[in-house]
Amino acid sequence: MKKAIAIVLVLILVLGLVACGGGGGGTAPPPAEGFDGQIFIGVTAGITGPAPLEGEAMTRSVTLAAEIINARGGVLGMELVPIIEDDAFTNEGGITVATRFIADERIVAMAGPGRSSVFMAISELLYRNRMPIVTPATSPAFYELGYDNWFRVRTSDTANARFAASFLVEYLGLNNIGVMLTNDDAGLGARVVIEAELERLGVPFTTIVYTGGEIDYTGHLMSIRDAGVEGIVLWGHTVDYAVITRNMDQIGFDVPVVGNTGFMSATFLDMVEDHVADGLFIVTDANLESDDEFVQFFLEEYRRRFPGIEPDIVDSIHFAYMFVLADAIERAGVAEREAIIQALHTTEGVPSVLGPLTTDRNQNMAHTITIFQNEGKVARPIQSFTLEAVR
Repeated sequence: MKKAIAIVLVLILVLGLVACGGGGGGTAPPPAEGFDGQIFIGVTAGITGPAPLEGEAMTRSVTLAAEIINARGGVLGMELVPIIEDDAFTNEGGITVATRFIADERIVAMAGPGRSSVFMAISELLYRNRMPIVTPATSPAFYELGYDNWFRVRTSDTANARFAASFLVEYLGLNNIGVMLTNDDAGLGARVVIEAELERLGVPFTTIVYTGGEIDYTGHLMSIRDAGVEGIVLWGHTVDYAVITRNMDQIGFDVPVVGNTGFMSATFLDMVEDHVADGLFIVTDANLESDDEFVQFFLEEYRRRFPGIEPDIVDSIHFAYMFVLADAIERAGVAEREAIIQALHTTEGVPSVLGPLTTDRNQNMAHTITIFQNEGKVARPIQSFTLEAVR
């Protein structure tokens, strides 16, 4: 019942926000009392598709962040208004949403999407139209684009995947590693990093690339088990993670597995039993177990705004967008796309659950990594690292 209530609440929020101007330039309601105008941010989220809980999390967190900013006086004296639209985690959906946002002159910046492959699909379109975007997508492939209008609010898989590989070898002392990767931009981008790190460490490895969305990965797992691997780096997305780890349990393949944030997400945890989640290692960039002042602020505000819904790692990541964009617009002194791009390049020390956000020369903003291990379905931090932000 609690989940049903949460979904209804999020749908109400989404419909309300879209009614504020989504869908291609409809008439927006006047700004709330006390504001001189409105600043619109387009948010592309996977509200339907394979992992709708992630889209619900993005909707809640973006909504909450905008409410907090507006309660503090807004941005340049104007109300910050997120317009949230569904990309369904597909390239086609992302292109449709991005095209609509670009055409709406009121929208001065974008946030999202939740998948690297969707970001890659819309990246040239956004660059050609000078639309600034802050994204949680982590693929290293973005560096090859040469575009100056995107900014990553998370650590890149250049760091995350490298830490995952080295963790199995240097922390756990394993000497034969299996690598399982999805065949999209997230997995293939991480592959280069993981294999390079394992080669540097001088350990043998076996790589399997799988197609996401399958209902059984037993054949892939048996191939990698037959190679005698002692641990696995698994890099992909939450729904596939659930199928793969359940398959491992079914065939009795019990070796350490390290993956990304997906192992901590509500989508994954809702799909597996406690004993399947137990023991999994996670490399991520947000630590809700921290006593950091901003982390505690986020948890308190979230629980106040959405009673009965416990925030997870995905909620915390999406909370950052509005604060980063509000900071950039304030410093730019004007809510215009090109000015916002230039301001985002000089972002420094914006508080977030991911640590202080500072744009480096690679357009990454987050610079902390924490390794967790699941105890049942509760992730416990093991070790944290701070990366240097190269300006």
